[in-house]
Amino acid sequence: MIKKFISRRDFLKTTAALGAGAVTWGTFPQLASASTLGNGTKVLFLNLNGGLDGVYALQPGSGAVYSTLASIRPTLSIAPSSLLDARYGFGFNPNLPLFKSLFDAQELSAVLGVGYENMSRSHLDSEVVMARGVPNRLTAAQSGFLNRLGAHYGWSSLNAVSVTGTDLAFEGGDYRGVQARSLEDFYFRGFASGQERNHLANTAYSISADSIPDPTKTKMDDFSKNFQLAVDNIDSIKGAVQAFQPVGTYPQTQFGKALKDLDILYSSPSLQTQVGYMRCSGFDTHSNQGPTLDRMLTELNASLSVFINSMKAKNLWKDMVVLVYSEFGRTNQENGSAGTDHGGANSMFLLGGAVKGGEIYGDLTSSDLTNFGWLQMKYNVVELYRRIIEKLGLDPDAVFAPTTSALLPNLFR
Repeated sequence: MIKKFISRRDFLKTTAALGAGAVTWGTFPQLASASTLGNGTKVLFLNLNGGLDGVYALQPGSGAVYSTLASIRPTLSIAPSSLLDARYGFGFNPNLPLFKSLFDAQELSAVLGVGYENMSRSHLDSEVVMARGVPNRLTAAQSGFLNRLGAHYGWSSLNAVSVTGTDLAFEGGDYRGVQARSLEDFYFRGFASGQERNHLANTAYSISADSIPDPTKTKMDDFSKNFQLAVDNIDSIKGAVQAFQPVGTYPQTQFGKALKDLDILYSSPSLQTQVGYMRCSGFDTHSNQGPTLDRMLTELNASLSVFINSMKAKNLWKDMVVLVYSEFGRTNQENGSAGTDHGGANSMFLLGGAVKGGEIYGDLTSSDLTNFGWLQMKYNVVELYRRIIEKLGLDPDAVFAPTTSALLPNLFR
């Protein structure tokens, strides 16, 4: 418990000593409450930030559509003989053998042409729309979809966790979950700069000061409870990290580090983490796309393979849903720098033992490639979010607005 009477100088020294580690706490962490998550499904939102070229990940490999693609992507189209055959004339990038094997095992499906209304080719605009989970960029809500879910259903702090730092999906409102850059270095960071740390300390000190004439001590009690919750979260996560028994060796890449942290969270029943989030960068391939994406997809494939093997060994994979997505796709035609530029709708991938896999929803035609500079929306991303939230046993209408796009069938077992 923080003492009621403490000098501002001592208070600043105390908060400064909390360091520059890995967790942000909004104003303060959300108070623990009875969780309403519905069932045992575990969900991972895996954001490939920068704009993954979905056509490069799952490419048509036969017929007129392949001929059209090869004509507008003379250096970036993949030879049909190199593709990992899927269905309907499509094949996976040769650097994604895991996707091919999951597809064959009916644990992966692809959804083509996913976007939102009034799409923007701006990173920030698209990131905001994806994070807020709204069907139309021009009518965006002011909070992230995970923030709204947590607040509406009274999630506890550790029910939803980002393992790659602060994210717009948790922004606004009353619920911030836990947003950490690394579980192994999990402790208070205050904020990035000394000025921001002082601002946070001043805010906390003012709450303490304001509570002195308050006979109910409500503000200070809330502060103390939240502070204690944060300390308990740190202890719980530290204990989970120390007790973690890895099934395989995670690569020392951004994917490997994030997925190892998620493995720890999902593997520790006491933490009750059911929704994980990770955001990995490097997919803005304006130039030299082939070698860059080949390396990134290889790294993703290697880390996801370790993660999935671990989830299977721990009997968690059968109840898992992983959404692999990006804020937008790329231009259909390659540019003059052996790359592609910001585009529109994109391919997204659903993985997991709970996924009704082996399907490709949507289509890609020659006219899709030539009538516009980038792919047009066929499915609204909110439709995907809605289906995933239903799989969690929750009501999507409580958080997401309806869309006017094509409806998706039942995507899950």
